[in-house]
Amino acid sequence: VQIAAQGGIQAIVNALNAHPQSEIVQDGGWAALFAMAENPDYHVQIATQGGIRAIVNSLNAHPQSEMVQERGCKALSAMAMDYDTRVQIAAQGGIQAIVNALNAHPQSEIVQDGGWAALFAMAENPDYHVQIATQGGIRAIVNSLNAHPQSEMVQERGCKALSAMAMDYDTRVQIAAQG
Repeated sequence: VQIAAQGGIQAIVNALNAHPQSEIVQDGGWAALFAMAENPDYHVQIATQGGIRAIVNSLNAHPQSEMVQERGCKALSAMAMDYDTRVQIAAQGGIQAIVNALNAHPQSEIVQDGGWAALFAMAENPDYHVQIATQGGIRAIVNSLNAHPQSEMVQERGCKALSAMAMDYDTRVQIAAQG
């Protein structure tokens, strides 16, 4: 509460924006925003202060950094629990950034876990099923399930994401067609 009340969220976003190429700053910033985002009371504040844009920018700027990809996906996952911030995540390129993270780190269980958690949260709203599918989400989920047959965590998250998306007929057809 004190962090937000004293301008901490904006300070974190400002640090992320001032040092977009620094993995250390990005990691520290995402760890702090993820901790804040676990409290739904801060979702709108993080979003309105540029947090979603900063997360997406960081994911796009550091595609090979497992650490940044994992933390960024987990921060988006926490934020996606709120309908209003879910809308902003989709509008600001968050779905594609998540799919890109999954595709860039197919052997990383922690990136897969963070990515699937984020896509599952987004897929809870049927409005995003088509967007997830057209941006490669179904293929990424199927690839992950196939790449990690022994990982209970990856199997659980991937199946939950597909299950949420299978509620929509069009994406159900795509899921069946892709594996």
